Amino acid sequence: RDKGHAVQWAVASSFAIPVADAAADCLVDIFSPAAAQEFARVVKPGGAFVFAVPGPRHLYGLKEVLYERPYENTVQDVAYPGFALEQRIPVHSMLTVTGSTILDLFAMTPYYWKTSQASAARLNTLTELSTEIDFLIDLYQK
Repeated sequence: RDKGHAVQWAVASSFAIPVADAAADCLVDIFSPAAAQEFARVVKPGGAFVFAVPGPRHLYGLKEVLYERPYENTVQDVAYPGFALEQRIPVHSMLTVTGSTILDLFAMTPYYWKTSQASAARLNTLTELSTEIDFLIDLYQK
């Protein structure tokens, strides 16, 4: 609590958000599936929906180690009923991780579940990994 303003946080499925209809001023979705109908239900008129998705070259350096033919992520412009896209903010930088943090980074990605053990083993040979981080932050208004 700060000066009478309360912030409440909840963690739940995007497809069954535990709040009343039109109760949220702002909904933030970071790298999770968009449940457009549920988002439209909980965000109040005039409210915001902030959606962070991977950009084309997100973690490309990691993919270069894991895959024989690394690929860029597909970026799509998606219309969400009840929301208007107000702004797209690209965020791009480099990230360098060392030691066991390389495997920690790998474990928090979907690549962890899709990559063969032989390809993943290549990460164990690294002492340092530099990779791009590339996000798109889409700002929608209801």
